[in-house]
Amino acid sequence: MKAKRITFLFFILIGMLLRFQNLRWDGGRNIHPDEALIVNRALTIRFPNQLNPGFHDYNGLTVYALRAAAECAARITNNSAFVTVPADMTRVGRFSSATFASISIFLVYLLGKSLFGAQGAMLSALFFAFLPLHIQLAHMYTTDTFLVFFLLLLCLSAVRFFRKPSRLGGLLMGIAAGCGLATKNTGYLFLGIPAFAIITKKKSEKKRFLHLTITALFCITTFFVLSPYSFIDWPGYLSRFRYLSDVVSGKLVFDWTMQFQQTNALFWVRNVFFAFGPAVPVLASIGMIQTLVHHKKSPALLVILAIWCIAFLALLSMQYVKFIRYLAPVGPLFSIFGAGLISTARRSRAWIGNTLTACALIATMLWALVFSSIYQKQHSAVLASQWLMEHVEPGSRILSEEWNEIIRYDMPPLSSVPYQRSLFNFYTLPDDADKRNRLIENLELADYVIIESDKVEQSVMRLSNLYPYASCFYRHLGSGAIGFDRVAQFSSVPHLGPIVISDTASEETFRVFDHPTITIYQKRDPYIKEVLLSLCK
Repeated sequence: MKAKRITFLFFILIGMLLRFQNLRWDGGRNIHPDEALIVNRALTIRFPNQLNPGFHDYNGLTVYALRAAAECAARITNNSAFVTVPADMTRVGRFSSATFASISIFLVYLLGKSLFGAQGAMLSALFFAFLPLHIQLAHMYTTDTFLVFFLLLLCLSAVRFFRKPSRLGGLLMGIAAGCGLATKNTGYLFLGIPAFAIITKKKSEKKRFLHLTITALFCITTFFVLSPYSFIDWPGYLSRFRYLSDVVSGKLVFDWTMQFQQTNALFWVRNVFFAFGPAVPVLASIGMIQTLVHHKKSPALLVILAIWCIAFLALLSMQYVKFIRYLAPVGPLFSIFGAGLISTARRSRAWIGNTLTACALIATMLWALVFSSIYQKQHSAVLASQWLMEHVEPGSRILSEEWNEIIRYDMPPLSSVPYQRSLFNFYTLPDDADKRNRLIENLELADYVIIESDKVEQSVMRLSNLYPYASCFYRHLGSGAIGFDRVAQFSSVPHLGPIVISDTASEETFRVFDHPTITIYQKRDPYIKEVLLSLCK
């Protein structure tokens, strides 16, 4: 038993270290747009005089927490850059994100233990420690790591309440739910857990009403305290809430959501394997089905969590926008249900359970280690910047894509080089002859074309019916037919020795921030117009 615990702690430590590995992966470029948004808002906060984040894309908790952490770091190190320089504040944020992501491993252990005992707890924590999506999210200061943390606190509070209903239990669930809401509006989806925990627990209607009231009261109070401007600027909050709902539902379509055009309800299925590896989703699905089929024999709270998880995925399937990070809340529950299935198998047939354990852990850990290799190398944007500095003459004209800016020309070493840059929006509709002609004009002026990730190209090529000319351009740019030759390419494909896992089929935000493929083309033929007109009629 002691050897098992030592082995368990060893692998948990590795999972934690993977979360802290190279938190400066982009060289201070703040490439992730959501992270940059939160950091820029936190830079404007001044305690206690200026508390208005000035936006409602996310709620206030993560902004205030980042500002508070940055001020602590500035005082401890006597370095004011942590509260004035975006890159330095981002470092504080990423360290905070990795810290909360690591604590969440311990919370998964506690939740797994309360539902499946000590063996289930260890296996749950091991699965969660090595989920690639959660390792990736720990490297970014976005809302998702904190949302998962508060979801786990809410689940643990619900377990406590379910075993011994009390006012304190309702209070704790309310605080945890309020913290989730103060982080992101996705927290509204968490409210079903405490509601069902209270309603399904056998007790008088009067006590149910009392516990519901206590939970709701402390939820709202916590939400207000940690995100006051969601209430102070209530019209702005509601307006942004409606706007974001329209974006998620597809009523409003923007360039940055074009990748979801013509996708079906099962779009997330392949992404769940990129996010969590090959084993955990399969085991978790079987575990949840088993829980529901044998619901009379399963703990009531386990049934509630299975229903919530399935409902969450069903809602995600119905949405137009399906970013891979939206899967983050189900990661810890997948880990627990997968571990629970194996624990059950080990009790009935030990050899089956042991075989499943070994195969699932090897598959999950291997995918995590392969994925984490991207943080062991220099970011593609850093390598591309160095190449441009060394090989492209000052004054050269560079054409790039809008909505796909990874290289930072305002940072060293490129900030001192007077390149002539222009951007072309390939997402623009209609994709007609006029757009083609404007593209030709840009190409005739350009000395280089730089594709800074495959996000635009993949969407345009998949939607060739909407983008006949743009898809034609990408097809012939790669072949060299339009007069541009590929002269450099920088990529960071996840690999571990001979093991290579291509994630080009994943949802674009899984790959285009921390390991994009950047391709540089140089003009060979000045007669672009005639060639492109003949190829893309």
